[in-house]
Amino acid sequence: MQDIAGTGSTVTWVLNNHDQVRTVTRYGEPTPDGSGLGPARARAAALLMLALPGAAYIYQGEELGLPEVVDLPDDVLTDPIFHRTGSRARIRDGCRVPLPWSGQASPFGFTSGAEGVQPWLPQPEWFAEHATDRALADTRSFWHLYRDGLQLRSALEQLGEGTLRWLDTQPGVLAFSRGDGLVCAVNFGTAPYPPRSTAPRCSPAAPARPGRSPAPPPPGGSTAPDDLYRR
Repeated sequence: MQDIAGTGSTVTWVLNNHDQVRTVTRYGEPTPDGSGLGPARARAAALLMLALPGAAYIYQGEELGLPEVVDLPDDVLTDPIFHRTGSRARIRDGCRVPLPWSGQASPFGFTSGAEGVQPWLPQPEWFAEHATDRALADTRSFWHLYRDGLQLRSALEQLGEGTLRWLDTQPGVLAFSRGDGLVCAVNFGTAPYPPRSTAPRCSPAAPARPGRSPAPPPPGGSTAPDDLYRR
């Protein structure tokens, strides 16, 4: 960040793109109901990214918490890597499957018009659990997490282009302050780590709303950030 600041440019952050395995899968295999270590880590990483100075890029589908589609059959793959090598290693189609917007079956609102028209890559049935219409209705979804994080990033002056100061912590914990009084702490270990300050902080709860306290961390969870809020 220091090197980039010296050039007058803006630091940019990204968790995923169209060439990478989707975040919730890369961070740990999600369970069938969409929970598990991968989604918990992805939620924490999202708000860590939004707490950092600079520009944040969100790859399509991250706001839905989409896992990687890992079982696409060979005959539908479009990735040139597969067609050149014949190997499924490092193929990228799994993060490029068209997004689910609504409904209970493919094409999940991605295409419309002629009956039977399907996207260029098949959408699995479990995409219904991550469809946008369902995410909008669930206040604990990735969609609401990203929306609330972006709103806080815009509303809190500490999260602008202000200062960042690294804080001393125990091993396995990354913590920094932004501006005056906002602290973000990320626990990369497995044991809970209580925050040392009552300042605005990142926690592992669902998105907090005005007048509400965050929910307690899940069993076995850590104090990685999953919300920014003021007491």
